[in-house]
Amino acid sequence: MLSGVLGYLAQSPPAFPQTSPVASGTGPQHRGTARDGQHDFDFNIGTWKTHISRLQNPLTGSTTSVEYDGISVVREILSGQANLFELTADGPAGHIEGVGLRLYNPQSHQWSLNWTNGKTGVLGVPTIREFENGRGKTWETNWVMTFKRLKAADRPLQS
Repeated sequence: MLSGVLGYLAQSPPAFPQTSPVASGTGPQHRGTARDGQHDFDFNIGTWKTHISRLQNPLTGSTTSVEYDGISVVREILSGQANLFELTADGPAGHIEGVGLRLYNPQSHQWSLNWTNGKTGVLGVPTIREFENGRGKTWETNWVMTFKRLKAADRPLQS
């Protein structure tokens, strides 16, 4: 079993017409010895039974959570410099369909995490981070996903 915690908003924020700091060359530069983090998310490639617990009202101080269960499929793309994360889940609070795109920048040694959901179809402002000492920085935990890898026989048919 694998558990992932994201401090990113449960629903994609509205897209803003701005350039990512890393893409524009104005963002933070990697400190110290350069570490190739291109394979940081390789563990996540596959098909997963997924449980989600998210704050109903993130960034308000509320601790009320809503729960969902579904399937996640993560595929490597761009020769490992990116992966595509597809999520479909249902719960008492409704249905979630979304796509995440993780992109690795070999110059900055950082990953950008981009997300859109089935309601908006618009990519929000990416979260750009890197792993330092085996972890990322912390922020409000408002989206917790627990993954259990599915065996080939248990995977839903792809359409």
